[in-house]
Amino acid sequence: MDSLFYLLVKDSQVTGAYLIDQNGEYLYCYQESMKVGYNMRDQDWYRMLTDSISVDTCYASGLHGKEYLVNDDKKQCISLIFPVQSEESYWFGADAYLVFDISLNFILDSGGEEMQFALIDAGDQWYTEQDLELSEEEKKMIVQGAGETEGFFNEELSGNRVAVSTNTGMFGWKLVGIRQMQEITELKATLLAALGFALLAAILLTLFLAGKISGWLMRPMNRLIEECNQISKGEEHVEFSRKESLEVSFLSDTIKKMVENIVSLTKRSVEEEKKLAEEKMRVLQHQINPHFLNNVLQAIKALAIEKETEKISAMTTLLGHMMAYSVYEPYEYVELETELDYIKKYVELQNLRYDNRIFYQISCEKEARKVKIPKLILQPLIENAIEHGATPENLLSIDISAETDQNEVVILINDNGKGISRTDLEELNRQLKKGEALRQKKSIGILNVNERLRRVFGNEYGVEILPGSHKGTTIIVRIPKGEGYESIVSR
Repeated sequence: MDSLFYLLVKDSQVTGAYLIDQNGEYLYCYQESMKVGYNMRDQDWYRMLTDSISVDTCYASGLHGKEYLVNDDKKQCISLIFPVQSEESYWFGADAYLVFDISLNFILDSGGEEMQFALIDAGDQWYTEQDLELSEEEKKMIVQGAGETEGFFNEELSGNRVAVSTNTGMFGWKLVGIRQMQEITELKATLLAALGFALLAAILLTLFLAGKISGWLMRPMNRLIEECNQISKGEEHVEFSRKESLEVSFLSDTIKKMVENIVSLTKRSVEEEKKLAEEKMRVLQHQINPHFLNNVLQAIKALAIEKETEKISAMTTLLGHMMAYSVYEPYEYVELETELDYIKKYVELQNLRYDNRIFYQISCEKEARKVKIPKLILQPLIENAIEHGATPENLLSIDISAETDQNEVVILINDNGKGISRTDLEELNRQLKKGEALRQKKSIGILNVNERLRRVFGNEYGVEILPGSHKGTTIIVRIPKGEGYESIVSR
């Protein structure tokens, strides 16, 4: 928390930083001083944001004044709020809040004199640090255009200027940029001239080279075309003859290898598609475990008999969130923090069944939160820990953490349950290493998770199971991050 605090307050655009307790009283101020005895919960924007905080992440406010400062300069700003939580907590709950005020000119700074910027709030109030020289009619025209258009809206203004405006999608704001039409025209002319020169040079060079090499290439190229025509007719075994031209010969060898690879890949693709279809069906069948669903419904029935309406409401609400998340687009990739939020709801639902005998803690490094993983990849692992560790007599502790390690994201799941025998552990890790899943009847959830990860990211990633440091089990999930990762998950 200290490193985050001092890192942000070093930014010149951060006009003030404050540490506020749960009751709205300030504990510490930096750069600016708050009024003695002022309660931040008197600020509507602050109260609405802190009351809605449910995840350990950053929250942004809309435009607001700074009446809480001793030296109120009457300028509006935007604030960022970071919840602060004790490391010893088993569930999320903010103990205090870090608040940073961001000056408006940081948002409207164009980085030069070419473009002027303005911000329009939901009430059509204009905010800018520059003299835009706009008439009231032009302002109304810009506001109307930005509100009616989802993308960018262009409009010519007086003084040979053009305005570009758009609806930002945040707090009902609209962003406006104004620039001289002459600058755009000059830039367009320069680009057209450069393009024309490059096109002319390319045409001349092409004509020169075509005259030199057409005769030398035509004979071997014609033979290559005939061989390719045979392939296009569906013939798999075509003999490619040697060509006089080194370049055409290289092209011929490349096409030959490509044809061989296509034939081989076609055969493999049929087999892989069959296995993938079977795997998807098994994964879909295990997204919502029928045994778990039956237990939840039986628990709700028992609560109804006891007239425990609050617990019934909580369980049905959590179950509804889980069903919506798991059934809708089941093979979509999601951010890690989204999956962890789903896991939180899942454990809370299980905790209602076990009379709050499950203690859990979820933590995730900031760098790992936006990493994308296959949807519902963690639930079978948590379900396994609860199924084999939670009993009506004992307390179960589950610790879930995600951290980065060089080019990997490592997810650790520790529990204090009864653990796995040495023999079963060795056999299970052997199956995980070999990628066995479809033919297994035991530990199908863990094995399917491992198989899905290996198919998406490669055999060097997946699941590993270790005995806990004292008792219970430790599950390690490894996924990649960094260069090339986005292209992998977008397949």
